[in-house]
Amino acid sequence: MTFNTTLVAGSSTLGTSAREENRWQLQDTFTYVAGNHSLRFGFDIQRVDSTFIDLNDATGTFNFADPLSTTTVPQCLTDPTQPPGPSNPRIRGGVNTFPRSCVVRYRHNFFTDSNVVNTYTGLFFQDDWRLRNNLTLNFGLRWERETVIEDDNNFGPRVGLAWSPFKNGKGVVRFGAGIFYNRVLLRTVDDYRRGLNEIIFDTNRVTSTGGARDVYLAALSNQFPQTLTPDSPLIQQYIAAGLNNNSFFRSLDENIKIPESYQFNFGFEREIGKGFVAEANFTLNKTIRLWREINTNAPIIPQGFSDLADYLANGITTGNIRFEFAGLTAPDSRTDDGITYYNLNSQNRSTSSSTPYGRALVIADSLRPFPQFGQTEQVGSMGASWYRGLILEVRRRYRQLGMGFGGSLRAAYTLSYLDDDGIVNTSSAQTPGDFGAEWSRSLLDRRHRFALSGTFDTPWWFGKLRFSPILRVGSSAPFNISNGGQTADDRNLDDVNSDRPDFSGNIRDIVWRDVNDPVPLKVAQQFSLAPIGRGGNLPRNAGTGPAQFIFDINVSREWRFGERMRLRPQIEFNNVLNAAVFSFGSEFINFEAVSANPTPAQLEELRTGFLVPTRAYRPRQIRIGIRFDF
Repeated sequence: MTFNTTLVAGSSTLGTSAREENRWQLQDTFTYVAGNHSLRFGFDIQRVDSTFIDLNDATGTFNFADPLSTTTVPQCLTDPTQPPGPSNPRIRGGVNTFPRSCVVRYRHNFFTDSNVVNTYTGLFFQDDWRLRNNLTLNFGLRWERETVIEDDNNFGPRVGLAWSPFKNGKGVVRFGAGIFYNRVLLRTVDDYRRGLNEIIFDTNRVTSTGGARDVYLAALSNQFPQTLTPDSPLIQQYIAAGLNNNSFFRSLDENIKIPESYQFNFGFEREIGKGFVAEANFTLNKTIRLWREINTNAPIIPQGFSDLADYLANGITTGNIRFEFAGLTAPDSRTDDGITYYNLNSQNRSTSSSTPYGRALVIADSLRPFPQFGQTEQVGSMGASWYRGLILEVRRRYRQLGMGFGGSLRAAYTLSYLDDDGIVNTSSAQTPGDFGAEWSRSLLDRRHRFALSGTFDTPWWFGKLRFSPILRVGSSAPFNISNGGQTADDRNLDDVNSDRPDFSGNIRDIVWRDVNDPVPLKVAQQFSLAPIGRGGNLPRNAGTGPAQFIFDINVSREWRFGERMRLRPQIEFNNVLNAAVFSFGSEFINFEAVSANPTPAQLEELRTGFLVPTRAYRPRQIRIGIRFDF
């Protein structure tokens, strides 16, 4: 139960879920050695029975607040025995409506579970062929099949070569290449198969005109705190009225495939001194058929126009409504000779039917393939990613250092590039289906990374403790700037809030800042909402975010009891220095429009929000554990 100016009784603000999974697995590998050949073949069979349950509003949620001024619900009136009127006003505030059982809203979701049964089969064959004492060739083939997706031809050939060119055997050249397949993401399949039988009941979907909503609220107020059931007359009336539209329909593309990656690696390893090894590896990884999302019921742009903004401005020539590209600060509309002209460059975020956005939205709805429906999301195999990386590594093998001390050390530097067209398997493009325009640095891309780790043992007089520190440093990662989550932030009118703003400056100036740093007002003023009917010109992931610094350490002590039993308590310190390592959380922020002469309040909002990271990596944490091997 939550109370502020509104009292909420239920689970609507607590979005959560549950999953039940039964998994059976049969796996084995066989090895056969014949001369210079070491043959391996095997199988892996898994059967997964997964049930996902969305618990959001699963038990019913009542709201108590100020009822509508036109309410006729008796419990919401000062005198429930008298009809509403000036002498019998409505009561106000959740603290008053709750004791009177004056329900102002009710939400309840039914049949929100989904079941997926998937059988995974993997078969493989591999031959390690020792051609010479210093040359080994391995090659093989793997086949995978998952019944939840119609994709049978997942053959993954692999080949590798290891060659030691030096007589002393202290160096090796390695080469490897292969095709690999992802596992099906059952959680996504759950989401896109659920909803056919789902009932999403919300009294706010019922019009308040003519007292229609009051019929529902009066019945709910009479039976509070008893909740509804799927066969309740109110539920059946709600469905018959066509109100159970489940917000939007989701589906899987009938041609969806399992993502596949083409990997290549070339490396060289060499012992460069007593106990020291240097290694260099170059890796390529091209992944295709990544899952992405598209609204298949987005408005279709009429032929001959570049986008909806172009159509609105130049394609509507009849009637008493026109659209035009006026200035960013020009009025929302003007009337000339009986015709109202609406400004497509309006920065007004209101969706009222009298605003430019509201007027444009009505026209956009008429251009849908199915105008009677709204957003229709479909997941298909449309995405891709491309990784190139060079890793340089130096290792010091474990050795005794004297006086009871011992240790090993590893230092690694990575120079890498990672590009993609989406960060998750349900990413949507700004322009429906145009993922080529989304191609950019990945949110996971850090050009430079350095890691230093080691293991250090101490003698008995220091408690025989083992210290295992690891330091990770990375250069900046990008972040994305979007319009925001309001309805009117969807400037291209495709139902999806993936739109980015227009930007008229130098992209290199979009750099994160500390909340105490000066506000780059000039940069802020170079952002604006794109014209209604068009996505912004700002590329995806255009911002430059903060660098990364993480220092952790593990301290442990081991006791042995005979040959088989070991006891090892440990303490793990995360972020030892408690450094403030900033992050943008989900790696995107929403822009805020800035006027030419911002007020003090707007300047303060900019100071605390513009290009300022919203989160930080974990603070210092101390975890204590114990492990017993027997």
